[in-house]
This record gives sequence, C-alpha cells and structure tokens, in this order.
Amino acid sequence: MVRWPGHVKPGSKSDDIAGGLDLMATFASVAGVDLPKEDRDGQPMIFDSYDMTPIWEGTGKSERNWWFYFTEDELSPGAVRLNQFKYVFNLRGDDGAHTGGLAVDTNLGWKGASKYIATVPQVFDLLADPQERYDIFMTTFTESTWAVVPANETVAKLMKTYVKYPPRKLQSETYTGPITISKYQRFESIRKELEKQGFSIGMPTGN
Repeated sequence: MVRWPGHVKPGSKSDDIAGGLDLMATFASVAGVDLPKEDRDGQPMIFDSYDMTPIWEGTGKSERNWWFYFTEDELSPGAVRLNQFKYVFNLRGDDGAHTGGLAVDTNLGWKGASKYIATVPQVFDLLADPQERYDIFMTTFTESTWAVVPANETVAKLMKTYVKYPPRKLQSETYTGPITISKYQRFESIRKELEKQGFSIGMPTGN
C-alpha cells in the first residue's frame, strides 16, 4: 500500500510484480540519486531493485516480470515467479499444517531446499489459481511441459550473474554439520573456474 499525495491516485490498483526489494531503487529515483555500484571495500555489487514510480503514478509498467524466492543459504531459487506463473521446487513438506493444496501431494508444509528439492516443479497459474491449488504441469491432461522453459531461462540468467557478482558470506552462520569430501570436491572445482576469471573465494569451514 502506498500513500503519496499528488503522485499516487487514491484507490488505484496495480497487478504488476513488485516487492520490498524494489523500494531501494524507487526511493533513489524519487530522491534523484544513483544507487552505488561498489561496496565499502570497492567490490562491484548489484541491486536486485527496480524503480516502481511508473506503476505508483500510473505512467507505465514495471520493469520486473519475475520474482525469485530464496532461503538465506540458497543460490538457486526454491521458487520462481515469472509473469502469471509460479514454479515451486521446494514447497512440499512433511512437518507443517495442511495448505489445502491439491497438487501432486498433500503439501504438509515446507521441508526446505536442503531436505527436499523436486526434480520438476509444481507450476501454478496465479491469475486463474491464486491459492496455488492446481498444478498445471503434472496434473492436467494437456501437455504443459512448455511452461517450465521460460523459468529455466530466467534462472540461468540469474546464475550467470554470480560470476560477476560473487555471493557474499551469510550475515549469520550456524553449525550445519561436517563438510563431506564430495562437497569439498564440488566446491573446489567451482573455485578453480572462478579463479580463471579473476575471482578468489575461500573454502567453507562447516560452520
């Protein structure tokens, strides 16, 4: 909800995709300043933020047509919103309240990315099904595999940004168990590839 006398028309409504992340670019636009391109250490950074003044003032559409859903420790999103569709990889669970979902399984809560990741997502048409009850990808009689292609392309673009803007250390960490040899080998492979491109990251500690 936005109140901005003289700019936002009372009672107006928009169905564009926007969220709290976009407040940063919006406030910077209103103030007439540019967002910084480097952090305090001089390292490049990017804001996943878009100016919302066009949709607030009714002068245009949002530049954003997607939204990624992460836990703090995820690099690949657990769910993706793209236009009217939402692709859910990690909403299924076994330790929560019934959601009323009729898609694929009983959706007893969220297991989290570390415990369960679907090999194919649940796909919901949010305009027709805002409660996310009907999975159009796996539970309809028509072929709907096409629906996942745009989401895969959007996630691929996101993953490529990690090369130029490497993920930062978590703000708070807890002990997550020992580092296994297989995890170490995978991480070391990524480190070597990044070093070829001028990036250096340390090894995890297991904490």
